Amino acid sequence: MRSLSYLISKQFRGLVYTKRYARALLDHLLPARSTYAQHQEDCEFSKLLDGLDLSTGVYIDIGANQPSYISNTYFFYKKGLNGILIEPDESNVLLLKRFRNRDITIQAVVGSTPKLCRFNYAIASVHNSLQPLPASSLLKQEYIPQITVDEIVECINPKWIYLLTTDTEGNDLEVLRGSSQALKRTLLVCTEYQSDQERSQLEKYMTENSFERIFLNDVNLIFRNTEFSKHLIEVT
Repeated sequence: MRSLSYLISKQFRGLVYTKRYARALLDHLLPARSTYAQHQEDCEFSKLLDGLDLSTGVYIDIGANQPSYISNTYFFYKKGLNGILIEPDESNVLLLKRFRNRDITIQAVVGSTPKLCRFNYAIASVHNSLQPLPASSLLKQEYIPQITVDEIVECINPKWIYLLTTDTEGNDLEVLRGSSQALKRTLLVCTEYQSDQERSQLEKYMTENSFERIFLNDVNLIFRNTEFSKHLIEVT
């Protein structure tokens, strides 16, 4: 059944894009839901950020994918907030600009250093990746510039970042290694992991940068900046 679904998705791309557009349009028109994230991670963010004036900060969503579907930041967008979205898939970038026009949307890959990368488009866009994909899942390949979070933050210069979320199919540690300066003014970080080894590496790196792990499920880790938390307490 899955192979048949993949075959239809590969041969009839217009239907795939129409489905994405319809989903984004429906969520745009309907009242806000309590959650849009894959496993209700946005509910955790909301509890952790309760009482803070988020209008003075931004969220940064690395690998934003579609405007609302399994999005860690659309909940905040529906509350009238805005942030920065980085997404390499051109078709998703068009949807983000259409349905999240208060956000700054950048088409790029994000990593630890600036360079040119070969980006793999999957038949299901949630699996797009810099990592090699099985031939049965690969739609096409494209060369896309890679930038760092530090470059983005230096250019846009937000006052502070209340949430940095990464979903890059195995490249999340490299994204965070390119965020060393941005992390100093970031309160929460949510990052995906795909193995126990990757989780351990992420936890080690974040601990070295003054973050404590405060949430864990089978997909994501949430960290809080202990030093920046003290700063927020002092200014509120």
